[in-house]
Amino acid sequence: MKDKKILPLILLLLAGLTLFVYSSSLYNDFTNWDDPAYVTNNDLIKSFSAENINSIFSEYHNGHYHPLTWLTLSFAHKMSKDNAGFYHFLSLLLHFFNILLVFFFIRRIQGKIWIPLFVAVIFGFHPLAVESVAWVSELKTVLYAFFFLISMHFYLSYTEKGKFQFYLFALVFFILSCFSKSQAVVLPIVLMAIDYLTHTKMRSLSYVAKAIPFFTIAVTFGFLAIGAQKEIIQQEHIQPVSDNLSWAVASFGMYLIKMVFPFGLSALYPYPPDGNPDSMLVISGLVLFAGFLVFVYKLIRKDYRKTLFGLAFFIINLFFVLKLFNIPAGPYFMADRYAYLPIIGFAFAVFSLFPKVTGNRLAIYRVLISGMLIGLVFLCHERTKVWKNSITLWSDVLENYNYAPVAYINRGNAYRDNTMYKQAIEDYNAAEKLNPGYFTIFANRGHVYLISGKPKNAIKDFSSCLSINPNYFESRYNRALAYDAAGMKDSALVDYQTVIQTKPDFIKAWLGRGNIYFSLGQDSLAKVNYNEAIRLDPKNAEAYYNRGNIFAKNQKHKEALADYNKAISLSNYKAEYFMNRANTYYYLNDFQSALNDFNVIISSNPEKTDARMNRGTLSLRMGKYKEAYDDFSYIVQYDKNNADAWLKRGMCLLNTDQPSNACNDFHIALKLGHPLAQGFISEHCKM
Repeated sequence: MKDKKILPLILLLLAGLTLFVYSSSLYNDFTNWDDPAYVTNNDLIKSFSAENINSIFSEYHNGHYHPLTWLTLSFAHKMSKDNAGFYHFLSLLLHFFNILLVFFFIRRIQGKIWIPLFVAVIFGFHPLAVESVAWVSELKTVLYAFFFLISMHFYLSYTEKGKFQFYLFALVFFILSCFSKSQAVVLPIVLMAIDYLTHTKMRSLSYVAKAIPFFTIAVTFGFLAIGAQKEIIQQEHIQPVSDNLSWAVASFGMYLIKMVFPFGLSALYPYPPDGNPDSMLVISGLVLFAGFLVFVYKLIRKDYRKTLFGLAFFIINLFFVLKLFNIPAGPYFMADRYAYLPIIGFAFAVFSLFPKVTGNRLAIYRVLISGMLIGLVFLCHERTKVWKNSITLWSDVLENYNYAPVAYINRGNAYRDNTMYKQAIEDYNAAEKLNPGYFTIFANRGHVYLISGKPKNAIKDFSSCLSINPNYFESRYNRALAYDAAGMKDSALVDYQTVIQTKPDFIKAWLGRGNIYFSLGQDSLAKVNYNEAIRLDPKNAEAYYNRGNIFAKNQKHKEALADYNKAISLSNYKAEYFMNRANTYYYLNDFQSALNDFNVIISSNPEKTDARMNRGTLSLRMGKYKEAYDDFSYIVQYDKNNADAWLKRGMCLLNTDQPSNACNDFHIALKLGHPLAQGFISEHCKM
């Protein structure tokens, strides 16, 4: 069968495999591993405003400079808000395009169709690739690779046909790749490898001239990347150069090993507690690196250009992420995502060595290779499930590296977010045993104690956090909340004051301090704090709501109504906002508007008995006795000891000419201790 006839089947196969392997990722959640900073808590992507776009291109964010990634995430947010499925779909679509780009590129330099197919399958469905596809935050990897591979295609066309427009397109897509992720800066060296592969003359002024724009762009984005990483590097433990060299050798060996044996993969490969690599790991890395160099030397002597190109592609794309210079920053010595493009070079180098075989031997080779590829596909499919959610992700990390405090902390945070407080505390305790000086352990455990109603335990943990890092204002703010919950108002005010002095634009501190003043009856001071919160953020619904409560308390109902209206217009549905506005309408004698608000509350939460009680009372006053009776009946069905509901239901019955039934309700109210029940019985019921 000719290649052209089999090509549609191959493309269909690649599409089918992509769906089979990665379809489960479409149902994965966000994780707490960078996804909050990139998506769920990232205001930068939530609007295509001129201000945001200017910030995206002119500032560093989250220790990186990749504006095109932010714009892509902004597009995804516009399409789906916080629906993780669309982000996963976008990553999967880009990955599929990358698989096709790899297939056609290898076909262009190889000629035959089987080797391009095998390389594309290994690239697309190697378990090492899963992290880049199934992790929302790593959309930047599949995005930069997409433009990177397109640039390679155009550059290859330029070397083949010499048309300048192909050179320009290669340059443009290189820039787009750099705007997506700084890892793209190695492309000019990859293009030199393409020139070597295609026997392009490299010793000429014209060659240098065409290389200068690419290297200028690479150096520019390289410096931008270093500048962006400085903030992160300052927060990380900096390894000495000698240790970096040991870790680079060890991680190089690990990448090679996991290319061939993709087992024991992890979202995090943490440094061991002592910070030093295992001696056997370094020795293995040295042996593999030495063997790699010897192998390359022999290939050069034999002029195996295709194999050399594959190995060059592998090492070029890997070199700058071996952490020789503490870049990229982070508490890990390697990462699966850094192997995304290197997989291509490794796979092509391996398959380019296969001798030309025919007949039965060819069939045997194909069967063996197919079996290996099927195994990779199923491993990849299973690996995708690890990224289901934060709990599955960090549980997988801990199966491989149970000495990583950050893994316990992040799984603890995931348990916390799922209200699994007992498990969260256990994980934080485990993290504390591993690193008792890690202040975020105390910050996070204190938060769990706070939200689970143990403010004294929370105070202890927040205090421990602040003793390690006095500038961690989040814990000082949370300790203020804990002091307030424990009834220690004065201590809470001291912490709020410190937070506000440290970070005067931290709105939550103004709101918290205002709440304490309000609870202490110091309404004027509370109002000052709420006013400042509104000044800092005119769209802060809580500030308007709280100020409305001050007005309502002081019987300034029109001012209260204005604030409640503003709060409701600025927020998603909150029952308390509608409840207080309904009560305000009641005091303003706008009974129908009050009734409408009670209806909104009850339609959203039919079991909210306080809203039913208020609506029933209002309906009773408006002469809507049947509606009032229904509300009071609902209440006494679930709360048989509610004396007020029994009394008022009796009043409804009395007003609908059912005195006997009314008296039954009055007697029940009397037994439950209602002070007005005896009066109704004396007036309306026969003794």
